[in-house]
Amino acid sequence: MVIAAEAIPPYLRHARTGPRGAREAALRRLHRTGLPHPKMEDWRYTNLAAIAQKDWRRAPAERNPPSPPSLAGDDACARLVFVNGRHAAAASSNHFPRGLHVSPLDESQVAQDRPFESWHDLNTALFENGLWIRLDAGTVIEKPLEIVFCSTHPAQPSAHHARLLLELGEKARLNIVENHASEPGGAARLVTGITQTRLAAGARLCKAGMFRQETADQALLHESVAIAEAASCDYTLLNFGGGMLRQSLEMVHAGKAASSSLRAFNLADAAHIDLLTLVRHEARETRSGQDIRALARNRGRAVFQGRIHVARDAQKTKARQMHRGLLLSAGAEIDARPGLEIYADDVQCSHGSTCGDLDEEALFYMQSRGIRRDAAEALLVSAFAADLLEEAQDLPLRARLCALLAERLCA
Repeated sequence: MVIAAEAIPPYLRHARTGPRGAREAALRRLHRTGLPHPKMEDWRYTNLAAIAQKDWRRAPAERNPPSPPSLAGDDACARLVFVNGRHAAAASSNHFPRGLHVSPLDESQVAQDRPFESWHDLNTALFENGLWIRLDAGTVIEKPLEIVFCSTHPAQPSAHHARLLLELGEKARLNIVENHASEPGGAARLVTGITQTRLAAGARLCKAGMFRQETADQALLHESVAIAEAASCDYTLLNFGGGMLRQSLEMVHAGKAASSSLRAFNLADAAHIDLLTLVRHEARETRSGQDIRALARNRGRAVFQGRIHVARDAQKTKARQMHRGLLLSAGAEIDARPGLEIYADDVQCSHGSTCGDLDEEALFYMQSRGIRRDAAEALLVSAFAADLLEEAQDLPLRARLCALLAERLCA
């Protein structure tokens, strides 16, 4: 189904993107196809009508950009800050470790990208001050690179769009801490962000990301990861929502023995969070693992849609996907749709999903030992969430993430 032109956000209908090129082509496609809608299979749980109908304005550039609190602390090797979708050089590091290069992202570098979903054309047409981050072959950086995305409080509904290209050379290693946060107050915000990641043979990327937005915010995020032979990526994602968050992650295991792991926790507290993962195995002996947790309360809704695709030539693949959901109040909702699509015959693949409320027997046991019911509930919820972070390799970062998670769960 094609959405009519009226479904395009009003501020795009007469947008100008400069010379003919990737931006103009993206804008033409967006006018032709419109935004995704619930009649599309991957969008059956999330409706973007509120985005399409609002008259968004371009988010202002801040002359004195704020400096959000650091998630990596003093452990970071460098810090890159985006304010309202634009790289804020004044708030970012000027010097980087040897072998790590940061430069502006050119339009030509996104010209050949295949849009994963139609809203990507919105980002391609309108992103400003994107960055190209590359790590030389053989370079190993132990301290994390921190990337911060900050949204200021606008006087009227505003939109901004961030774009990153990340490339790791052969046998390079990098840790990234990514932090999305909004200043409280102000009008509604529309946030889109796309990150394209390319890992050369033998490269290793570890990434921890946290998303914290305000209740009036609407956010669309996507990351694609191309994993070459013997390369690997390890992701830990904590999503604390806002108004609406749609996050998609595409991992392509393109080379022999490529591997990936994903741990994600979605806290839908009076919020709508929709996580979509697409894991493609295209080569032999590839590995992937997904452990997804969701907690919904106060009429919040958490959605997980996961697909694993194993190509005919991807023999000896091992892929695992598990989703667990916890409902804490009446009116809250959790939807899960895991799936496997296998064309090879010598593989080990599994997927599953469970959902329920707190275990009454466990609560009764703790109460019989003198623990108040509210304290017992808090202990069970914390255990359900914190268990996900046990495999995080950066111990100081894991401690900070656990503390922030506990703070959110007790809010």
